Amino acid sequence: MDKITQLSVAIRLGSIGATQGIGMVSFHSETSPCVLGMAKLSIMMDPKSSYYDLEQRFPILELKKVKSPAYSSISSSLLYTIWELNDVYRWPPADIADWLERIEKEQEKQEK
Repeated sequence: MDKITQLSVAIRLGSIGATQGIGMVSFHSETSPCVLGMAKLSIMMDPKSSYYDLEQRFPILELKKVKSPAYSSISSSLLYTIWELNDVYRWPPADIADWLERIEKEQEKQEK
């Protein structure tokens, strides 16, 4: 198995040379993946795999209460918030990875 343990790293690696995709099909696209599709490609996960499969690989996606950086009054799941930043707000993959890295670091501190 690969050594990539953080979703933010997988997104960064998967975004190299990729065109960011928007919409449901982009999660399964090999040519224009969304940021979660980029993560799948970077770890050589089958592009047809599901959100559940990705959650199994990166359990941080199971977080249920995350404040979106696009607005501060509503909490949602991490998976939904990443989708929203990619598809609705069209954040670049590097910006999503930067934001996600901060959440990963917070989670690491809470686990210690």
